[in-house]
Amino acid sequence: MEYKTQKASSLLDALREHLVDSSNRTIRNLLKNKSVLVNGKLVQKSSYTVSEGDVLKILPKQKSTYQNVKIIFESKDYIIVDKPANLLSVPLDNKGGENVFQILKDTYPKTALYPVHRLDKEASGLLIFVKGKENQIIFKELFAEHLITRQYLAICEGKLPHNSGVFTSKLKELPNYNVVSAEDGKDATTFYKVVCKRKNTSCLQLQLETGRKHQIRVHLSESGNPIVGDKRYGAKSSFHKRIALHAYRLAFTDPSTKKEMSFYSQIPEEFSLENFLNEYSSNKMEDIHGQKGAD
Repeated sequence: MEYKTQKASSLLDALREHLVDSSNRTIRNLLKNKSVLVNGKLVQKSSYTVSEGDVLKILPKQKSTYQNVKIIFESKDYIIVDKPANLLSVPLDNKGGENVFQILKDTYPKTALYPVHRLDKEASGLLIFVKGKENQIIFKELFAEHLITRQYLAICEGKLPHNSGVFTSKLKELPNYNVVSAEDGKDATTFYKVVCKRKNTSCLQLQLETGRKHQIRVHLSESGNPIVGDKRYGAKSSFHKRIALHAYRLAFTDPSTKKEMSFYSQIPEEFSLENFLNEYSSNKMEDIHGQKGAD
């Protein structure tokens, strides 16, 4: 769409004059998403001054490059999504960038969706998004009370000294956004079990009790066994332009129906390429610290 401005004004006012059915938020998102040209030049500032006769062009919305975002399950209260690697869960510090949350909002334009947890961009696997503010409160409480089982598969460098165990520490985020163990950090607990071993790597099943930022990545790094591909936390090896961490299972009691729900994600092909899955079967996995997970 192209328009000619009739008078000098701010870009926001000029767009508002032509996009009469759009909210200020929608117009600002057009600017943030690099969808507005003024006389052929990309402009993102809403305060930018346009002159009479300037040509405004609204670029068509680009289709997502991540068509493989899969909806695993949907109820009246929540949606379970399978996130591919190298895609944000939610926008990062209001800087935009393609993310699962925005893709879902575009898919469900009339539904108020809320994220209740995240996966690192470089990882893959299952995410919960809820419908409505009330469900956001309910699911946040489930996470806080450790009533949602979150299990992961990871390939790490080296071999751990024990076939199963638990990592505990206090984690703190630094100004550079890295996370470290520190006395003034927040409690973090990760259970693990070695699924198989190879010459220079190990395949692990992990379960979160807490859900701190980069928790699994930091715990494995500080144990001397960084996740394969995780150069940020000391890995020496690469892994198909991602990190070898996959959130393969979520389980919880549905707050509305009281049914035990359990969801699995297919293990990514790149994990299979490493031949770790010969000994791995998701339906044999149990709650690592002794209690059988919901199935």
